[in-house]
Amino acid sequence: MEDLIIAPMSKESDLTGQVAIITGGARGIGEGAVKLLREYGAKVYALDLAPSDPKKDLIQCNVTNKNHVFQIVDDIYEKHGRIDILVTCAGLTSMVNFEDITEELWDLMYDVNVKGTFLITQAVYKKMKLANYGKIVHIGSQAARAVPMFSGLHYASSKAAVNVFSRNIARIGAAHGIYCNCICPGPTETDMQKQLTKENPFDPKILPFKRNGQPIDMAYGVLFLVSQNSNYISGVTLDINGGYVMV
Repeated sequence: MEDLIIAPMSKESDLTGQVAIITGGARGIGEGAVKLLREYGAKVYALDLAPSDPKKDLIQCNVTNKNHVFQIVDDIYEKHGRIDILVTCAGLTSMVNFEDITEELWDLMYDVNVKGTFLITQAVYKKMKLANYGKIVHIGSQAARAVPMFSGLHYASSKAAVNVFSRNIARIGAAHGIYCNCICPGPTETDMQKQLTKENPFDPKILPFKRNGQPIDMAYGVLFLVSQNSNYISGVTLDINGGYVMV
């Protein structure tokens, strides 16, 4: 991942004293968001399948296991008395032709991408209600907004479900001071995309800016949506794609 480019911090972007949870935080977009929010002052817990590392505030977590997810959220809340920010980056993808998608693969995709997003959001939402404040960002995908270039229908439809889920959390959360928005990244240089494009080569030069997105590009979108800069924005799906829709 490229080195972080830290913009001058404004008062509105300062996250000092806030507590954040980011799923899928050990690599890719999640890792970029973890690093950037820490640079802006937040206490960030990264949840991931990777082994726990207390020195890095990395907690091993299976986002599809309700008891595990709720226990982790309870522990963080008990320690700090607050959870201000949730970013859901944990996800799964694959490139399989529609006719070859098995029931097991379909269920797995929805289990991780949709159920995993639902469980952590439900657990954190309950804590945010106690404070009458919270900022939630779900990571969707451009695949849910257009014909996917290198992911299957099962992935695209699961991310479309995340988009709809996010808007509905925004609707019910407003009465409790809870904001919820969704980011749909375009092609982004992560291990996940590299794996997909091994068998389905993608030339970023077809994009208007002639490059893939980087995790930091998505992370700045996250920072905007979890900071005071976005205090009248909720229920939005933000496309960060370098002009992907113009291709």
